[in-house]
Amino acid sequence: MRILDELITECSFTARKFEKGYSVYRSVPWADLPLESSKLSYPPVEYAKLNRCNLEGQQVLYAANHPSNVFAEQKDLAIGKRFALSKWQLKREAHALLVGFSPKEIDTLVIGSHRGFKSSSDRHAHTIFGKMFRTKGGEYYPNTASIANLLMRIAMPENLGGGECALAYASVEYPNDEVLAVNFTFPKNFVDNHLELVVAEYVEVTSVLDDKVDHKVL
Repeated sequence: MRILDELITECSFTARKFEKGYSVYRSVPWADLPLESSKLSYPPVEYAKLNRCNLEGQQVLYAANHPSNVFAEQKDLAIGKRFALSKWQLKREAHALLVGFSPKEIDTLVIGSHRGFKSSSDRHAHTIFGKMFRTKGGEYYPNTASIANLLMRIAMPENLGGGECALAYASVEYPNDEVLAVNFTFPKNFVDNHLELVVAEYVEVTSVLDDKVDHKVL
């Protein structure tokens, strides 16, 4: 943890502004039709297991910038699997810290206002973050979850309401390397205060191809 603290405090991070009404998408595996909207949001504490951006017992909502990306993130995706696919919108303008992206990707995300990392320590730290956040599987989950928590605490300390900082990172599961698929992590406080559920569909996967997933609404 001390090493991560040093890496984070020695480098700079870029935040991307997202306008009020910006939409994100989430999918939840579901054998039967969900009848409560709360079940489409962050998981109950007992189901909040260690993941890329959350520690054990920490409630966050994982979402993506496009519906097709949410399926790529699902484990054991197969024809016949059923999901609750939901669309959420920001209730106000918000910022998300970008972590694990390359300078070129950050330029794309912030419309060219970013020009690389500022120092050699910057480049070194972001190279390490990029490797951790872009490695498939859970090998680096303890590291990335700790980084995510440190960043959220620095950006929105407890005495200012804590847990209201969103994070954005690149999807490592999206099959098209030419598309920058973005995932988001929204802590519980952020979801409660700044996100609203717009619509939800109960869907079944009908085909799984290399570059897309087809589904039908039930």
